[in-house]
Amino acid sequence: MSERDAESARNARYTAAPGSGAAAAAVPLYLAEMAPVHARGRMVTINELMIVSGQLLAFVMNAILDQIIQVGSTFFVIKFAPETRGRTLKELEDDFRVHDAAHFVHAAPAGVHGS
Repeated sequence: MSERDAESARNARYTAAPGSGAAAAAVPLYLAEMAPVHARGRMVTINELMIVSGQLLAFVMNAILDQIIQVGSTFFVIKFAPETRGRTLKELEDDFRVHDAAHFVHAAPAGVHGS
């Protein structure tokens, strides 16, 4: 993401946040003012209940999808990834001690360049 894109996203967030907050305050007020006297409390309560229910549903669906995706990706890795021998921290430290940074730049795969 370029600096200009990040700045645009930040400005959009600063613009949208007050609008979202104002809507969250204005809608219950509008409902309370426009609803008939006998239904006023019920209207505002149903509005707030629907908002909170939607947030709960989004949270639950996110948790379910997280479990499905995690299990699916774990299955993929176990089933199809080749076995590799992990390297210990000691082995990695020895490599960095023996070789200078130029070795790792030259040993990089094709298309990957050191800075």
